[in-house]
Amino acid sequence: NALPGGSYSLFNVHNGVGSDYSGRDKYGYFWTSSIDNRGYPILRSLDASVGISRIGALGMGTPMASEHGYSVRCILGDSPGEPTISTVDITNIADTSAQLTCSILSDGDLPLSERGFCWSTSAESSIEDNYISVALGTSEFTATIGGLVSNTSYFIRGYAINGFGIGYGDEINITTRPGLPEVESSDIINITDGTALAFGEVLNEGGIAVISRGICWSESQNPTIDDHVSNEGEGIGRFSSNIKELKAKTLYYFRAFASNSEGTSYGQNMEFKTAEGSIIYFEKVYGYVTIGTQTWMAENLAYLPEVSSSSDESSTSPTYYVYDYEGEDIAEAMETFNYRKFGVLYNWPASMDGAPHIDAVPSGVRGICPGGWHMPSEAEYKILTDYLGDDASEHLRSPYGWPTNSYYDTQGDNSSGFNAIPAGEKKTSGFSGINGRARFWTTSKSKEEMPVFLNIYTGSSLQYSSPESGYSIRCVKNENTGGSAPIASFTISSDYGLSSTEFTFDASGSYDSETPYDQLNFIWDW
Repeated sequence: NALPGGSYSLFNVHNGVGSDYSGRDKYGYFWTSSIDNRGYPILRSLDASVGISRIGALGMGTPMASEHGYSVRCILGDSPGEPTISTVDITNIADTSAQLTCSILSDGDLPLSERGFCWSTSAESSIEDNYISVALGTSEFTATIGGLVSNTSYFIRGYAINGFGIGYGDEINITTRPGLPEVESSDIINITDGTALAFGEVLNEGGIAVISRGICWSESQNPTIDDHVSNEGEGIGRFSSNIKELKAKTLYYFRAFASNSEGTSYGQNMEFKTAEGSIIYFEKVYGYVTIGTQTWMAENLAYLPEVSSSSDESSTSPTYYVYDYEGEDIAEAMETFNYRKFGVLYNWPASMDGAPHIDAVPSGVRGICPGGWHMPSEAEYKILTDYLGDDASEHLRSPYGWPTNSYYDTQGDNSSGFNAIPAGEKKTSGFSGINGRARFWTTSKSKEEMPVFLNIYTGSSLQYSSPESGYSIRCVKNENTGGSAPIASFTISSDYGLSSTEFTFDASGSYDSETPYDQLNFIWDW
């Protein structure tokens, strides 16, 4: 029985065109409880010539739409409201998850658009915290929430959303069960023919104290604490373990482990191969490996006679860098993880130790290397990469520590045993490239008279750089065998003149032999 009651509108009055009452006997306008996407009230309009239409009140021509007067018709029943939800029922609580069940008691007389569970470590959890939505269906709904922290208190309640708003059920409080620790196997470095240094980290104790942690290893995959094991204390955090009594040239597997009263958990399975032999240089043990006709150090040189900050640079005097270390204390620098894993970054003068550049095979330049070893030339690195073939870079790189993403994977297979690790570099701008690239000095110079280095990244290439750059060093073993006579050379660098009784000069020398020398003398002839 709709009647054309017209409207009371300020439109005509404000615009000076007539009365503020209009449309009687012609139109019927009825308020609704709804608003449009602009926030304006919605009307239902009845027009004999048009029919029923839905319009926004602003469309009546004035910004004061809510002040207009329109007819109202009421409908029998309760007003729509927020949904009502039952209290959550917990059917299973684990260390990192919980299974929840809830029911919709009322939809608020409006269709539901969403429902689910929300939770927080603080009371009055909401969908602004953690939540999970559940597909619409029967009144009862269930979900399992994960990613919880073991032995931790949580507040949980159900929620539902309709056109009127969000309704929440009564909140409950639960505590997750204690769980196993979360532990990670991270690095394996300083691999010799009988030892290695492995790292692990306890990331989460599982809600109760870790009472034992360490490294376990075996010649079989997925070792456990029933195999070889080293214990490295308790609690959360990073730890290291010296693995000993290994066999040379043998493939091993290791995992970090952590134990609490709930049991023992393990990090990922990792592998390494021991070197074929080892040498000692300034109290540090280095492993070595034969690749083709050459024998190479299997780790970066770490000899540190002094330590330089990143601001110290020279193209003529030696500088020695430990990545990201800016102090002057050698002992402190040697305690850093970057030193223990990556060794030292040397400028070219430090690597050559006063020797002139050369591209011979062998180079004959001991440089900063141990006795019986020498700095490799560009030609010697070329022999190495040619022997390993087109995939030389992959065979040189360590299987751990290199970047992996959707564009490329630079993890190597280390089938050569060279075990190149991404130690980064020291440039004029500072330290950069750690965990991304490896660069090694040679004794050679380019046609531009710049020192040459081997660059290892997704591939391997010989490039050149300024001598003040800081790169890693790998030494190669001399070819002469035990029992040979020393090969010695001396270069006079300064002449201080002749007095009545003596001739004074500075000299630098190199010594090349597998046999320890008995004497070191200068011989002269007047």
